[in-house]
Amino acid sequence: MADAFSSIQNYISNNHILAPLLLCLVFSLLLIIIKIPVSSETAREVRTALNKQRGLLFYSIISAILLLIPVSVFILRKFQTVFFGYDYLWSLVPIISVTAFVLTCMSDFLKNITKKKAAFVCIATAAILFICGSMGYFQYNEQDYPDLKVSDTSFEESMPVLEKLESMAKGSAEDFIILAPPSVTEYSRLYSGDIKTLFGRDMWNGSLAPYNYTVYNEEIKDLYYWMLYEDSYGAIYYTTPRAVTTFNYDGLDYDAFDKDPESFGGINFIKRAKELGVSCIVFTINEKTDRAAITHIEEVTGLVGEFIKVEATYDEGYYILPIRAF
Repeated sequence: MADAFSSIQNYISNNHILAPLLLCLVFSLLLIIIKIPVSSETAREVRTALNKQRGLLFYSIISAILLLIPVSVFILRKFQTVFFGYDYLWSLVPIISVTAFVLTCMSDFLKNITKKKAAFVCIATAAILFICGSMGYFQYNEQDYPDLKVSDTSFEESMPVLEKLESMAKGSAEDFIILAPPSVTEYSRLYSGDIKTLFGRDMWNGSLAPYNYTVYNEEIKDLYYWMLYEDSYGAIYYTTPRAVTTFNYDGLDYDAFDKDPESFGGINFIKRAKELGVSCIVFTINEKTDRAAITHIEEVTGLVGEFIKVEATYDEGYYILPIRAF
């Protein structure tokens, strides 16, 4: 039950509820058209407004056709930025046309509205938007995420690992996708376009959520938290969805973790990353890092990684583990 309420809360706080609200608005309009008798003055006004907007239907048809022509698709993707896939363009057809359709229909009924009614509508609209959530902004709960790493290795300090990743990317015949701590992920996007990332900045910066249609699945979220926990706590294997500072690395049974599909991190997550197209994984190396876990992973999988030293205050360096051969 708690998980269900948590899912509902996340859905609302990320503003996804605005889409159902729009559908409810359209549905209400259809109810007026269908249920109110023909003789009703309101029904006639609604039908008149609808007839005036038949051009919007034509617009929707043209938009759908443009999404089937390679040249126009290329232009539209450039307009919408290349960070969105082709399938997201289809969202433009219903969203733009339906929104324009409903607002235009409503405009005829708002011409003679009184100032009191207008003020009431503005206040009610503001209240609805407030209830809809935090516009996607998310803050870490200190109780759930204790002692998260505050200071990351700077861009200049990370240069050795970025240079290595770029050379690996240029030598790859396929897309070179990395799974790395947030700072390395962000720096790599700034440093080279040859380095692809499994997730973008909106994954760890909740203030960007309202501007992104992408919804990450649980598999990608788990991999992100794996990198976050490894970077902050040194945890490569853990038993709960949230790593804690009191986690004891002594005497861990890595083989038992690997055999448990419900465990977090380790070889099970390496397999998941490979299935999602990841080329290599970057682990942070510092005094907290569970280095025995890295040794275990290499012994079991036969993979061979490379340590890249950096001159930083908090980190000794990074360990790059290619996983395509796994």
